[in-house]
Amino acid sequence: MLYFLIMGGLLFSVLFSVGWMLYRAGRWAFGRRAPRRSTAKPRPRATAGTKRAAAKDKRPRPARPPGALARFLARLGSVWALTLLALLLYGGFKLAEHGMEASPRTPPAGFYGLVISLGWLALGLVTLSLLVVAARWRCRGDDSR
Repeated sequence: MLYFLIMGGLLFSVLFSVGWMLYRAGRWAFGRRAPRRSTAKPRPRATAGTKRAAAKDKRPRPARPPGALARFLARLGSVWALTLLALLLYGGFKLAEHGMEASPRTPPAGFYGLVISLGWLALGLVTLSLLVVAARWRCRGDDSR
């Protein structure tokens, strides 16, 4: 019975995750996009006199706009839900693993490998989620995203 509960939960989570990724990919591919506005202004050509004046000017330069990778990561909004799902599944599997160690029965073949793989997946998703937060912070106020 425990085997069916664990494998059923795993099957449900995999199907949910694949469905969620397909849904987000469909929205990304076929969704309406707002036209991008260019914030770059044309620069006038500098003459020799203005080059010397610009070299003496010590005003701080404005911050560079965020790169393409930061803008891409800032758009990943659904990664938090997938991270939470992976963390909850990992916690449930670790709890089941602890219960199986106390049981006289042996766990199914490959169960410990599954728990370790799910742990690494959860760690990778947590790292990606933190990168998304940093990218959103970097892109806040940028009109080009």
